[in-house]
Amino acid sequence: MQSRHYSGTWPAAARRYGLFDLAGGLLGVCVLGIPMSAAVLTNVFSDLEPMVEALELSRLVLADEVPGNAETWFIARVFADAAAAAGVRGVVAFADPVPRVIDGRLVFPGHRGAVYIAKGGAYLRRATPRTLTVLGDGRVLSDRSAQKVRQDERGHEHVERQLVRLGADPRRATQPGAQWLAEALGQVRATRLRHRGNHRYAFRLGRTARERARVRIARPSGPYPAAVDAVPPAQLGLLGGTVVTAFQPSLFATCALPGCTSPVVTWGDVCSGCQVAFNDYLRPGRPDQLVPTEHDIEQRDLDVAAG
Repeated sequence: MQSRHYSGTWPAAARRYGLFDLAGGLLGVCVLGIPMSAAVLTNVFSDLEPMVEALELSRLVLADEVPGNAETWFIARVFADAAAAAGVRGVVAFADPVPRVIDGRLVFPGHRGAVYIAKGGAYLRRATPRTLTVLGDGRVLSDRSAQKVRQDERGHEHVERQLVRLGADPRRATQPGAQWLAEALGQVRATRLRHRGNHRYAFRLGRTARERARVRIARPSGPYPAAVDAVPPAQLGLLGGTVVTAFQPSLFATCALPGCTSPVVTWGDVCSGCQVAFNDYLRPGRPDQLVPTEHDIEQRDLDVAAG
């Protein structure tokens, strides 16, 4: 089932469900999981305990031979069990509407969340816009995975093996992670893709209608999306069989403060000019905080502009 999902990965799972035929064959999987940030849940269900009363619908995949409407039937029973057996009261789900085209081949058509619409989920408009790093097989290299390689954090070997399987040269023993990653992304023909944000849906869960009615959704809802997005302009050239420009990281890191482009040694640093100008207004980060990457800073600036 993992190979049937467009992400090709398995998420951090809190509750796992399978759909089986009468002979015991696995036909589908649904996972209520743990998102990378608790804010994914608290931004929607601010009154619920994240990771306990609120979860993310991390995976829903069924075999092609499963009849129509099975997805809605399946998640209805998943939600009923999660509410009765574990006290789950809210589920957040996302639908990625942006198509992916690699070498003239549509590898992911995008989806607007038709199953979530059929189930009556509240549409909470789009999540945060961002820039994706799309690999040669259409999968996305997350910023967190890239950070693991750059900083040699736990799990970086798995990320490196994925890129080597796609055609990157193995990392040399003494090679810095950031240097190897930049070379590897070029070798696997990774591309940068502007993404307007996934469609976001919310579901109230409960054993009774009264319990469901007591669940408060903290964000305003809107009309359901009518269609998936058009192929992004950066990928239109691929439709004719040409290859889009390979990933090109910045030649140097720039100051972490918005609007300043002065060079610094590493991403997350503040240039000397801004240190003098802002003086006591600047505070060092906590030791346990992640160092922001180029992608993190770019996404922050996009969020500020969108606001």
